[in-house]
Amino acid sequence: MENIEKIKNKIIQEYKLQIESILHEFEQKKVELEKKYNELFLDKQNKIKSDLEQKLQLEKKRIYTEKFVEFTKKVEQIKQNIISEIFSDAVEQIVSIPKQQYYEFIKKLLISYIFPEEENKVLFDNSGKLTLKEKQQLIKEVEQEVKKKFAKETKIIESDTKEPPPSFGLKIFCGKKVRDCSLETIIETLRSEIEPEVAKMLFSLE
Repeated sequence: MENIEKIKNKIIQEYKLQIESILHEFEQKKVELEKKYNELFLDKQNKIKSDLEQKLQLEKKRIYTEKFVEFTKKVEQIKQNIISEIFSDAVEQIVSIPKQQYYEFIKKLLISYIFPEEENKVLFDNSGKLTLKEKQQLIKEVEQEVKKKFAKETKIIESDTKEPPPSFGLKIFCGKKVRDCSLETIIETLRSEIEPEVAKMLFSLE
């Protein structure tokens, strides 16, 4: 009977040892699994965070691009309005100059842009500021002025072209050569020169 009890106790003891070993192994596995789970969780969390940050950055870029395009359009419109106002005022002032000033203005244009020592045909504007007699007088004065600088004669006659005259200024024809001294062309040239300056001033206000 005593032997049976010893065997029983031995078996119980062995089972206890096995159970303890199993529990110990379970704890180890549990720690490893928890560690693995935490690593996976953190990795997933970081990925979600990274994806979210990327989406936020893309959304910021999209909004910025839209706002920048909108802002650029507004600045361009402001620039065009300012330039239009500037040139509208300038045209008004030029067109309304007194007759004597207009006479001198046209005379300077002719002297500056005439084709020397050749036959020139001049298309005057339709402003009606000069009579036929005054135009002839102006041509005569220009010919005399040009004659002082060049040996050969420079001939100037009024053009009989069917081309519509400019609203202000003149055009000079010499064979196939043309010099457009109309106010429209002068304004367009000035506009292309002044636009970058106006844009620069506008952007400097940011």
